[in-house]
Order: sequence, then structure tokens, then C-alpha cells
Amino acid sequence: MLWHLAQTGTLCLGPVRDGDQLVVLVDEWIRRPRRMERDEALGELALRYFRSHGPATVKDFIRWTGLTATDARAGLALARPELASIDVDGVEHLLDPETRQRLGTCRNEARGVFLLPGFDEFVLGYADRSAVIAPEHADLLVPGGNGVFRPTVVCDGRIVGTWRHTGRGAKRSVAATAFTAFDAHTDRAISATYASLPG
Repeated sequence: MLWHLAQTGTLCLGPVRDGDQLVVLVDEWIRRPRRMERDEALGELALRYFRSHGPATVKDFIRWTGLTATDARAGLALARPELASIDVDGVEHLLDPETRQRLGTCRNEARGVFLLPGFDEFVLGYADRSAVIAPEHADLLVPGGNGVFRPTVVCDGRIVGTWRHTGRGAKRSVAATAFTAFDAHTDRAISATYASLPG
């Protein structure tokens, strides 16, 4: 019932309160909605995708949205004037023109160690994941190809292993599995990062 009401524009996800995800009425939560025509909406979707995921390819955009190639091209035609383009090994990648500058301001932090949830956009947002994970390790994210992505350990912008919770309550801790091996710095950073996660 919730899925149907969300798909028909009656409900949407609202705030998180006391650890619970609230579902709210769209009319109460979005008081001044933008009502766009189809092509304008496709353009907005393309712009938002490449601003949040760029550099990314048109194939990435099609896979992420589930749009047809025709609709993706229509949206991209409207969004392209506001995007920058770079060539990576002969393939066009699109991005917000300010992405390089933003990355420059947080490059050292981005090279740190992160514990991401299983279905994070860092993995799911792209058709080709070779920029973030070695192809020989890709199957370790979805063991048995069952569609369930494991939480990932990211170090220096690359997925280097998986992690999970162990124990309960005050004894809860992290168990991380490296694809090859974690160095001492990464080991320490995994523990520190886990300790900083909300309960």
C-alpha cells in the first residue's frame, strides 16, 4: 500500500525522527511543488544526476534511471548547456562544471577511509564500476549474484573490502574483510570510523 501511495504521488519519505523514517503526505511536505512538462522533467532529472554523480556517462544515466535511450537523450539535450564534459579513454563523461573545484577543497578527506552501506550510490550509481573497484573483486560485493550488495570499505576512493556488524549492544563491533589485505593505517581507520557511526 505504501509503494502504491508513493508511486501515485500521495506519500513520500519525510524526516527521520528518533531513528524512524517517517512517511508524510506529499501535499503537506511539498507546499509549492514545481509542475513540469515531460521534457522539462527529463532535463531536470539529467541535470540532477550528472551534478550528483558526475563524472558519469550517458550509459550510467540510462542504467540508473531506467529511461529509454530516446528519453535520456531528450533530457540530456536540455541539461547539457549546464554541464561540463571530459574525455576518459575515448568515452565522454559529464559533470557539473564546479565538480573539480569542489573535489579540490576536499581531496584529502576524500582519500580517507569510509564504511558505506550495502546499497550506496558510490556503487549503484554507475553501470561501469571499474573506477572504484577492481573487476576481479566485483563479484565479492554481491556474493552469488543474489542482488544484495554488501557494505563496503572505501580507501583512497577505491573499494578495498567489505564490512559487517558483529555482536550486540555495547559489544557491537565491526568485522572487515579485505579483498587483498588492509595495511595498519586502514585497519586503525576502519575501527575509528566504525566507532564514529551513529548507534
